[in-house]
Amino acid sequence: MQESSWSQALTEIVQAVVATFVRFWKQDMVQVLLTVGMFLALALPLLLVVLLLWYLDATGWRPSSGFYTIGMAQESPMLEAAPKVTALTICGPPAVPHA
Repeated sequence: MQESSWSQALTEIVQAVVATFVRFWKQDMVQVLLTVGMFLALALPLLLVVLLLWYLDATGWRPSSGFYTIGMAQESPMLEAAPKVTALTICGPPAVPHA
């Protein structure tokens, strides 16, 4: 018969606790980490857009009046303001709602 002491029993308990913790970590916590990683991977495009807009706001950038006319000639008729309609007249009898 092998004699055992309290130090050997304590060592066996610690080894059992460590083995249980490692098994728990491998089975359950890896799934949690994979879920968090997938969430971050799917959120990455949105985070990049937010960071870009945050950077533009931090630098004080604002679109100027010519921002959307890049590549167009300065004398282009499309840049001139179109006449605005201020009144609309319809020739003919007024429309009568059907009863």
